[in-house]
Amino acid sequence: MIDEKLSEIAQLLCDLDNDRLIRNVDYRLNLQKEIDLGELRLDEDNDGLSDLIEEFRSMMGDPLFEYVDFSNIVSRPTYKTFFRLFDNYMDETNKAEIETYRESKEQDDFINACMETELMKEAHKFLYNEGKAPENEDEFKNMLDDIWFEFYSRSDRELIEDSSAFEHVFIGERKRNYKVLGCHNWFNFYYLEKKGEIKYYGYIPSKTVYEDKETDEPGVLAISFSMDGVVKPLGGFLVGFSPEFEIALYTIIFLCGRKKTRLNFANLDLTFECYKMERNNKEVIATIYPTV
Repeated sequence: MIDEKLSEIAQLLCDLDNDRLIRNVDYRLNLQKEIDLGELRLDEDNDGLSDLIEEFRSMMGDPLFEYVDFSNIVSRPTYKTFFRLFDNYMDETNKAEIETYRESKEQDDFINACMETELMKEAHKFLYNEGKAPENEDEFKNMLDDIWFEFYSRSDRELIEDSSAFEHVFIGERKRNYKVLGCHNWFNFYYLEKKGEIKYYGYIPSKTVYEDKETDEPGVLAISFSMDGVVKPLGGFLVGFSPEFEIALYTIIFLCGRKKTRLNFANLDLTFECYKMERNNKEVIATIYPTV
């Protein structure tokens, strides 16, 4: 069932997203190989891994992002401050994250840039009216900082603070070099692909709303890729939306949505899966991502 109230605020945020990008103008995709979801789920040797992984490792393909107008994109305040966060994390779990003064300042700069947008102001107003956020803007900024940047332990058996909601959702992590976790942001995916740390294998049509090459609207991709040689058979992210839109929408879903929240906005019918964990005596975002 579609959540009408959250769909309404999602559409409003979408309409206010002045930093939303235009496909084939700001960036261009090269989807290439179609991957069948049924084949992707095959695991005949019962090792917990897709049987297609070996095939992926031998594949030769081009990057997903054929073109990105990088200099123009990072000239925008939210993208500029968002991009500065990309190198602030170790991508392996079970290794403690240490936040420096510079990194803390960069986080503050990003939140401040987001709060300058009408989009985030509207998200703040919505959450306040729902009784989920303080009215004071500085207190709301602190709340965003706690939700997205406070470190916690990814494993409930470890005491090492090796992860955060932001690192997992927007940057991505590797678990003991055999599993890729998170990595649900298109701009960071492009950045890692450009650095040679990500290899794209193909997309899953049944889980993708972006095959029409003529559309300039945002969409969602479901793809197979590897990070530093570790394969993620099925991952996905929104494409074309701004970082402030994703932070605002995901915060609203975390605080007001359900484990699976179906939304209708921007001509998209998507379900957002949000998984929570109990850490430091409160609920934190374990992961959140869109799916068709």
